This record gives sequence, structure tokens and C-alpha cells, in this order.
Amino acid sequence: MSEKASKGRKPVRPGTPVPPAGAATSPAADEEKPVEEQGAVASDGAATGGAFGEAAPDFNDYGGKPKKRHRVLKVAAIVLVAWLAFTGIRLFIEFGPFRQQAAQLSMGDAYSDNLSPDKYDLQTPQRDLEPDHEFDFELDDGVDLGLENIGDEATGDYQIADATGSARVFADGALTEEIPIQVTQVNDDGKNELQVEPTFVTCRDKSKGYDDVDGDDVFHKDTLKGAWGRWYGFGGYYLVRYIGSNGKKLKKPQVTYFTVKDDVNAPENQLAAPQNLQFAVQDDGGLGISWDKVDGAKKYKVYMKTVDPTVSDPSQGVELSLLATTTDTKINTLDYDPESKDSQQRAAADAAKWGDAGASNYHQNYQFDDLVIGDDEDAIYYNRDKAKQGAQGLEVSYAPTKDKVKATSITVVAVGDGSDDQQSPFQFKSINNLLSQIPVKDAINVNSDWAQQAPDSRADPKAYLAHRLITYVTMADGTAASIVNDIDVSKMTSTDSTMIEGTDENDPSTWSKRAYTRLEIPYKVRNTLITSTFTLDGTNWPGGADEIKKAADEQLQAMAKANPAVGTPQRANFDNDVDWAAIQKSAKAVSEPADVPYPVSGSSDYVKFVASNIMAGNMYLDITKYATQAGAPDITDVVEEACAQNPMTMVWPGGMSVNERTEGDKVTVALYINGLNAEGEDNDIPALNKKREETYKVIKQIVADAVQDGMSDAEKVKALDAALANRLSYDWDSYYLNSGQGDKADVDPMDIWKHRGYAAYELLDDNRVVCSGYAAIFKACADEAGVKSLYVTGTVPPRPGSNNNGHAWNLVNVDGSWKVVDVTWDDTDRGDSQSDGQYLLLDQKDPKLDGRVYDSDSLLDSVVEDYVDPSRLAA
Repeated sequence: MSEKASKGRKPVRPGTPVPPAGAATSPAADEEKPVEEQGAVASDGAATGGAFGEAAPDFNDYGGKPKKRHRVLKVAAIVLVAWLAFTGIRLFIEFGPFRQQAAQLSMGDAYSDNLSPDKYDLQTPQRDLEPDHEFDFELDDGVDLGLENIGDEATGDYQIADATGSARVFADGALTEEIPIQVTQVNDDGKNELQVEPTFVTCRDKSKGYDDVDGDDVFHKDTLKGAWGRWYGFGGYYLVRYIGSNGKKLKKPQVTYFTVKDDVNAPENQLAAPQNLQFAVQDDGGLGISWDKVDGAKKYKVYMKTVDPTVSDPSQGVELSLLATTTDTKINTLDYDPESKDSQQRAAADAAKWGDAGASNYHQNYQFDDLVIGDDEDAIYYNRDKAKQGAQGLEVSYAPTKDKVKATSITVVAVGDGSDDQQSPFQFKSINNLLSQIPVKDAINVNSDWAQQAPDSRADPKAYLAHRLITYVTMADGTAASIVNDIDVSKMTSTDSTMIEGTDENDPSTWSKRAYTRLEIPYKVRNTLITSTFTLDGTNWPGGADEIKKAADEQLQAMAKANPAVGTPQRANFDNDVDWAAIQKSAKAVSEPADVPYPVSGSSDYVKFVASNIMAGNMYLDITKYATQAGAPDITDVVEEACAQNPMTMVWPGGMSVNERTEGDKVTVALYINGLNAEGEDNDIPALNKKREETYKVIKQIVADAVQDGMSDAEKVKALDAALANRLSYDWDSYYLNSGQGDKADVDPMDIWKHRGYAAYELLDDNRVVCSGYAAIFKACADEAGVKSLYVTGTVPPRPGSNNNGHAWNLVNVDGSWKVVDVTWDDTDRGDSQSDGQYLLLDQKDPKLDGRVYDSDSLLDSVVEDYVDPSRLAA
């Protein structure tokens, strides 16, 4: 449901709605087959699909000839000439080029040949409507497009439904440039109507960065008091109605061309559109935009529009952003990107603190970093490795096609010094052909693998250096491009260090230490702002910086000779012998809850569906049924609650990679577990299922030993608290290693991967856990004992010997109230002792718990206050 409807939509006006001028007064005949929509191709051959207009329609130029008029019968020449002499000047003024907006447009002037009467029911054009005009179409009694009751204090209950697809509005006669609208069916007091109106469109001001909350009033709706949206910016619009009054598809869609008052082409507002709009990627990787000066313009606004074609409602897949406001006639988008500037400043600060070799900047062009739909090529590279290990449903192939990259276009609007409405029309121009040249960020997965593939640095130092002169960069279209690095040996640093070497990386007995000189060489990825360093073994370069510089120049010259395009982004070639498309197609998503022998907890059916399948080992899910519901939570939040509230998933909250994908009307999610246990069984589902079964046997035995028949819930909680405090001990080594205090641990810091301590499967090992392990195991036992409980997280005042205040504990429902149980803090010496009960069944506002703050990491944001005292929630 729309935001407007949820806040109390205005009541339907009494009386029979008046259809647009020229509209049919009786229902049009319906046809069984859906009508094919018209497409168009831009002058450069690229598809122009998207929302908003490529250019504002001109009243006298729609790409087609005016329709033929019947010849007027001859009359007396003198009478005719006299009449024309009397009215000629008036007609010229009233209907001529100076008063086009005020003229009643003819059918031929409004509709191009593209809108053939054979395919469309063309209505009489309407002019000078109110800027927020709402179109109302009467529907027959009983027609229901999915109505639900909505309460309204003023008029009582009435019904409303989202009627997306029933009508659309376009800015061009080819019906390709769609404008976001709100289409609803409203039933009130016996009046059944289809309503079409301009919707509220947000426009973030990206020149102010991610912290901008006010945005830009791109349609100047604020000049209309109380307006939800406004028809504005194009001069003329095409309303297309696809269903008749009986709610069925029309044989011929009904098209009404209309104009509104106070649009950009009104005489008092009119400014010419900037001409000669040009785009070019600059030497620093920013997008350069230039245009001709416009007479009367005091400033210019540069807007970007993106359209996601995978969104089911085409008008809702549109995003607008303001890139820059300037008095000049050219910009570099990087000059208006505060996030990129911030990255540079952080790199400069690192250089000041650690030296030039310690400065890194991995990101730029933040305005263009969200154009990819789903995974980019670097993520695909990671997915393929996971797919080889058995991950299900991950995207494993990438091409920058229209269903993977948002249709992206830019317009420059000239703004005068009069009212807010004094501006030129929107004329968006596609930049998709340039996105493969705009660098966005370091392709971290590809580069990590690329570095590991380097030749042996001791056997062939020059080959190793040549390999490190390449960096892979993710471009705005999602592709991973190889670009050369320009090194700066003048800022090279040198330190004495040691290196661990061995013939078998998995066999420590083959490892040995070797002293060497560590050379850190800073570099800049050519034609970008991206900087970093790579390391050389000084032993191999006795000539120092001069020798390295000479070798690098020779290698770059050899690269350029082999490929003259070296230095410009070159699409990475990741093809191999694996039929990844077949693998992706063969994956089958599960759409029903799984039947598992473990308790299933969750605040909603959505959470329980996900949790049950994770515990069943199903990691590729069809979530369409849940994700498409109004107000559905983000799938990442759902997965986090599913893992937090179901210890038998064996996954700590945040330990799951979530890969959501939308294809048409189907929404799927592929899940991947990152690191399960000390044995390194990363996403090994069969091994995890076996470990889950073994752990559950231990849980059942703990409960059987501690809980007696006839116990109250409070008594069960006390018994479990005591049993766990006696069985479990705190894993200080894990705590130290994971909190940056490895020097305090009694184990080798290299063994950090062996010490997790946060999941229920630690019951199968040495029973050593950290707070999350205590809380997870208590939750599993409480579930088995039939006590309602929650796993919760937040912060607490630091304890003695601790410099970290992140914590996990439990809430239990006893006698209708959610009480605190903290088994970790009840385990007095964190060793093998009984609980002292100091933190058992406490009220959430108990003074002992002062300073304890809850977050929403373990529960859906929408339900946290159902369990947690609001005064204890993090801001």
C-alpha cells in the first residue's frame, strides 16, 4: 500500500466522477489477450526505455504528420476574406506559437503516427489542468482489484487497493518514457473508482552526501500547498488506461494527452533547454558534463535518473538524484561528490600518520556505485568459488545487460531568477555507454586471487613486479576491469621484517622464518583516485628504487606494445571450462517451510520459514510469498533473527551471507554460512547437519537432567541457569583473540580461527564459550524445556579485565513478563562453578542492569519493542 494511503487517504469526492473530455461514456469492449505495448529506439540505436522523458514533447512536432482535414466547401470569397481580416490577428495571438499552452490542442497535433487509432483509443486532449490534477474513472459495481478496508476518521471505513498496471503516464508520444504515478482503486459510499494522480518522488541531493535528508524538490511540489505530487517538467503528458470499467483489459488502451498550468513551458516559466549536452570520462575517473549557456539562466542543476526494470511496478523503479548545482556550463562529478572527497581525506590522514606507503583509497564516484542490480562481477567471482564448495542459488555469471544495470540518464536544467518554476524542461540523455569507463571501487575478490597467482618473487622478480602492476577495478556497470598501476618509488618505505615460508601451507612442520627487507611501494591506479601499496622483497632488488623504477617502465612498455589499450579499463576475462549458466539454472529454490526435529522460533511466519529451512540445510529459498507483502522486512534482518532465535542453525547472527535476487515476479535468496567451526567446514552442509544432530542430543540430555516434571517456568529457568554455569566455562582466549588483545591469550594468535566460542556446537568440544555461546545454548535449552525465551544483544558497562562492552544474554517470559537472564554473568568466576543467581529473572529496569542497552541485531526492528522496555533500547 502506498505511504499516502497508509496515512489516511483523502475521501472520495461525492457525486459521479466526471471522465476526461472526450472519454467514452460507456465501458469499452474488452479483449482476452493483453495489448502489446509500443517500444522505441533512440537515435543512437539504444533502447530508450525508462521513466521520465528523453525530451519534452513540442506541441507542433510529434514525429508524425497532422491528420488530414475535410476540405471546407467554397463560400463567397469576399465574405471569407472579410471574416479572416476581422479574426486573423485574434486567432494568431490566441492559437499561434505565443499561446500554445492556452490552445485547445487538436487530435492531430497531440498524437503521433506511433499512436495509431487501430491500436489505441485516442481521447480528446485536455489542457490547463491543475498541476496536481487527479483523474477519476468510474468502475462497475463489484469490480475488485484487491481492495482492503482502511479506516478514516472523517468518512468512516472505505476500501482502497493498489491498482498498478491499470494505468500509466508517459512523457513522450512513443510511450517509452514513464512518469511515476499513484494508481489506486477506491470504493466509498457506493462509488467505485480508479484514481490516477502524480505521486511523491524523492530526489536525494548527492552533492551533500549520504547524510542529506532533505533532498531536492525536483518537481517544486512545495509550491502547491498540501500536494502529494505534481505534473511538472515536461510540458505535456500521455495518460494510458489499460482496463475498462469492468476491470478487464481494454481491446485498445485509452490514451489522453494533457497539459497542466504552471508547467515549464508556461510563458512566465519558460527557459530554453541547454543544448550540446556532452559527456566524457575525465583523467581522474570522474564524469565530465558540459553544455551551452542558456540566455536568462542564473544557475544550472544536473540531475541523474535511474530506472530498475526488475521492479514489478515500472513507475516505482525510478530514482532521482541531484548531482550538482552550478553557475558554470561544465562540471566534473567528482568535484561534487563529498564521499569521494572524504575517502581522499582519510587516505591523506593515513599518509600523514603512517607515511605515503600506508595511505590507501579504494573507492570513488559514490554517485554511481549503486547502478548494478544484484551482484557485480567481483561478487560473482566470489560466488563461483563458493558454488564449487556447494553453495546453492548464487549468481555465478555476469553481463552488463539491461536487467543487471539500471538505465541511467542525466539532464541539465537551466534555472532562472524568477519563481521556483522558472526552468527549462527535463531532457534526459542516457550515459549507459560510459558506465564501463567510470571506476567505482577496488575489485577486492578478484585482486585477492590475482595477488595469489603472482609468479614466485624470488625465482623471477621482474615477472612478479609485472604482475603487481595490474589492479582490477569494479566499474559503474559492474564489470571488473584490469588497469595498470603507476608506482611512486620516491615514496617507497623500507623495513626489516621476517617472512614465514614453507612447502605446504597446511603443514606447520614445513614452515620456517626468514629475515628480509620489506619494501612498501605506493601506487595509483591510472586514471582513477584509487591508491594502495604492494610489497617487494628487497633481497631481490639490490639496486633499490632505481632498479625497480627501470624494471617497471620496461614492463609497462612491453604491455603497451602487446596491447596498445593498456592504461584504459580492459574488461577482465573470467571465462573457463565450467558451464556456470547451467549450474545457476539447475538450482531449485525451496518455497515451503521445512519439517525439522528442532524447535522453530520467530516473530513471524517469514522468520520461521527461513529458520526451518536453514536448520534443514536448504540454503536457496523462494521468498516471493513473504518479500512481496506490503511492509515486508529486509531479508537480511529476517535471516539475522532466524539465526539468533534458533540456536540449532549453528550460525551466529551476522554469520550468514545473504544474496537476494529478483527475476520478474519471483524473489529468491541464496544463503552462505561463513565459517562454521574450528575444523573449517565452511558451508559444508552435510557436515553441519551431522554436527547439528549431535549437538541437539546433548541439549536434550542437559534438559532431561536439569528439568523435573511439575516445575514452573521460573523453576525451569533457575535449573537451566545452574546447569549451564556448572558445565560451561568462559573462553578468555577466544575473547582476547577476537578483541585485538592477542598478547593476553595463552594460545598462538595464528590460531584465532580455532577459537570461536559463540555457538551451541561448542557443547561437542570443550564447553568453552563467550557470552554469545552462553546465550545461544541457554536459548536452545529453554526451547527444549518449553520456556519462551529470546536471544538478545546490546552493550553493557565494561567488566573488570574487559575493554569491550558488546554482550549477549537472554530474556524469558515468566508469568507474562519478559525477564532478564544472564548466564554469562551468573557464572561467577567464568569457570566450573554453580550460578550465584545474581542475574537471574531480573526486571529489565532492575538497578543491577543500569547501563545495559539493547540493540535490534537479534530481532526484527518492527518487533523489538514487543519484548524490550523502550527505555532500554539504543537510540
